[in-house]
Amino acid sequence: MVADEVRSLALRSGDAARRTRALLEASAARVGDGQRLGDQVAAVLVTVDAAARETDEALDGLARDSRAQRDAVEATVREVRALDAQLREVTTASGSSADAARALATLATQLTASNERFRLEADAPPADRGRRTAA
Repeated sequence: MVADEVRSLALRSGDAARRTRALLEASAARVGDGQRLGDQVAAVLVTVDAAARETDEALDGLARDSRAQRDAVEATVREVRALDAQLREVTTASGSSADAARALATLATQLTASNERFRLEADAPPADRGRRTAA
């Protein structure tokens, strides 16, 4: 009876050892799987970090370019305003020049008419010179 119990105990110990061994092997496999998954996650995180840095650099570049474009647009607006002011001055000056040209044309016409009168008197016979002046 003692021998049967020892044998039964030995068989149960062997079964327990086999089950323990299977559990240890399964745990080791799961730990290996977990380590591989952890390595994969770490690799993905490195890739995400690199992409985030690239995105950050691209956004910094975009911000720099946007500031440069804003400055260029502001400079263009200033230049257009300056051109507008110059155009207004030129328009005013050309209006004044046109008025002056019309006044000069009127004076030239009056001077020509006056000059014609003197020529007619100078070309007339001496007896008629006084009569033409009165006309």
